[in-house]
Amino acid sequence: MSIFMRRLVTAALLMSVLMTVLSAYIRLTDSGIGCEPWPACTSLSISDSPGITITADDTNKYLRVLHRVTASVFGIVAIVLCVVSVWYRKRLDFGAVIPGAVLLLTVVLAIVGMNTPDVLHPIIATLNISGGMLLTAMLYDLYMSGDRPKVRRNKWLLVTAAVVYLTIISGAWVSANFVGCQDECPMAGDPAQAFHPDRELNIDQFGHIVADGQGGIIMGVHVWLSIVVATVIIVLAYQAFPVRPQDTAIYLIILGCLMIPGIVSISSVHAAHLHNFFSLLLLLRLVHHMHRGAE
Repeated sequence: MSIFMRRLVTAALLMSVLMTVLSAYIRLTDSGIGCEPWPACTSLSISDSPGITITADDTNKYLRVLHRVTASVFGIVAIVLCVVSVWYRKRLDFGAVIPGAVLLLTVVLAIVGMNTPDVLHPIIATLNISGGMLLTAMLYDLYMSGDRPKVRRNKWLLVTAAVVYLTIISGAWVSANFVGCQDECPMAGDPAQAFHPDRELNIDQFGHIVADGQGGIIMGVHVWLSIVVATVIIVLAYQAFPVRPQDTAIYLIILGCLMIPGIVSISSVHAAHLHNFFSLLLLLRLVHHMHRGAE
């Protein structure tokens, strides 16, 4: 990889991380998490111009501006990266497929951003959060490619990455639906309704979320997927190549940090934000492991 391409990919990766972190943080603070009892205490305001207007009384207005400026610059970088990759595809180890996918996902996220925030339709926030993490993972894969030969993907790592990403999507769906269980969260409801892409939240005249009985199954699926992820990673420690003791330790530390908020029943913006951060870190660690395993 040339110095120019490495700098371009590095810049895109750093901006993607910043956008993902900012987007997740803004979403969490808008959710009102931390009030008691959450989410019944949350008062949501419906914007007539989602993705366009930033009101003067918005507590996150500077973060929103930073996010939009970063996203605008990132769009230009993604176009340049794709064009250069297509032009020099025969000279690059990673070709033009991933840069093209990065540009396509950037366009999708830009369209989603035009409808953000849209608190009534969980699909918008879900695409925003999970799409940002996928974008970051793809850029990190490009960054790790560097001057290395093409990586032969290990099947255990690919399966684990797929399950981890599916769990991230389910976690984003939990957040987008403002699911919160104070005492217990019975896994009851209609799965078809709970996970329908066109699902719409019910909000009363005061902006409070009206429970429709689907929260339990949404949270339950996320919890069970998390258990599957932990199990698959434990198996990975014995099956994937090459797994050193420090690799196992890193995965277990990340998993432990992911589970802390649920174990100690922490309900705050910072705890939820750290949960998102370690989810992204786990995904990136798997990408890193794929490339390091080929050395």
